[in-house]
Amino acid sequence: MQYLLWKEWQERRLWLLLWLLAMAGTALVGKGPSPFGFDVPAGWTMIPALFALLSGLAGYGSELVGGRAAFLFSRPVGWGRVLLAKVLPGAATALLGAIVGAVACRFTLPAHYLPFVTPLSLTLGALGIGVVMLTVYLIGLACSTTLRGLAGAALALLLWLALMMAGAFSLESQSDVSPAWSFIGSLAGPPLAGLVLARFGLTLAPGVRLARFVLLLFVPLALGALLDLTPANTLLNRTWPDVLVSPSGRYAIAREQTKNREQAWWVTLDEGARLPLPDVSGNFLCWLPNDRYVTAFMDDTQQWRISLYWYEGGRIVRRAVESPVAARYPERDDFQPSPDGRHLLYGADTALLLLDLTTGATRTLAGLDAAARERFSRHRSPYERFWWQDAATVGYIDPVTEKRAVVTVR
Repeated sequence: MQYLLWKEWQERRLWLLLWLLAMAGTALVGKGPSPFGFDVPAGWTMIPALFALLSGLAGYGSELVGGRAAFLFSRPVGWGRVLLAKVLPGAATALLGAIVGAVACRFTLPAHYLPFVTPLSLTLGALGIGVVMLTVYLIGLACSTTLRGLAGAALALLLWLALMMAGAFSLESQSDVSPAWSFIGSLAGPPLAGLVLARFGLTLAPGVRLARFVLLLFVPLALGALLDLTPANTLLNRTWPDVLVSPSGRYAIAREQTKNREQAWWVTLDEGARLPLPDVSGNFLCWLPNDRYVTAFMDDTQQWRISLYWYEGGRIVRRAVESPVAARYPERDDFQPSPDGRHLLYGADTALLLLDLTTGATRTLAGLDAAARERFSRHRSPYERFWWQDAATVGYIDPVTEKRAVVTVR
């Protein structure tokens, strides 16, 4: 066994070392309470996964050249030992890279993160990234059993991705069915094909191996599609109920969600009446203290569309509040309603804004010029930490100075 492992190290040490260095480097440039569980410069998170994939794609390439597989299996070496010798270098690199990343994370974090770093957070972070990296490696290793060389293995990987999109994704786009089983089947295809070819196919002609690889990918995908199309299938096609009760306990918003549809009702809990509501989904939705329901979403023009709903005289009243300020990349934490329900505080693209839900007027509480905005991520508002101290006072952390500021809004 040691000779097989030494052979693998000699043939693939470049890719394995680059993979290890990429995992350590990603941990060094990031920041957060656990390794790899933080923001890093855009695109860097894909580098370790890329080298993990390349290390896997180079797995069986040497055995498919010049009849080496037939020569290897003519010796007293079982296919299981060969497979184990291919898997162990990737598993060791994933584990070592996760450990190195955890150590780098612990000793290079900014001081304000250190109180949150615990042995458990480091262990969970390392375990999570290790499992992801090993999974990517094994997918590449399964594809390497098909055609010789790194390019041949990459072609097999592209065939798998194309089959997945043509199957699972087209099923979702062309029907109202969630392709849960199809997606599971497409993921099961590479390990199934890799195991079968590693056991029976390494000495076959390249065209025969490729045909069997595609067939072994297609079978679980087809079985998954049949399960998805079965009327009794309820894995992800069932209705997801959601009930949100108002602060007074007099009303509730009841929503039923399926993959492509959502229906909502306003329920009066005292009377038992149920009135249909228009679509109330959005980037933000919540009850206000005055039993009014507010929703907010961003349209295609990058403008916030905010609506208020309340019950009056046996009917539902809806009022749209148009926000004149554009905001990008919204998240639920970007909004904070005031304690009295009269205002909505939210972080926009370059400013911290206050919206008067009664008049629809918008007020800028703090803002950044274009030069200052360039220092922050384009994927979120720079104003991420803000709160209501009371109904008339807003507090926030200035993103430039990192100092606490307080603003009176009335």
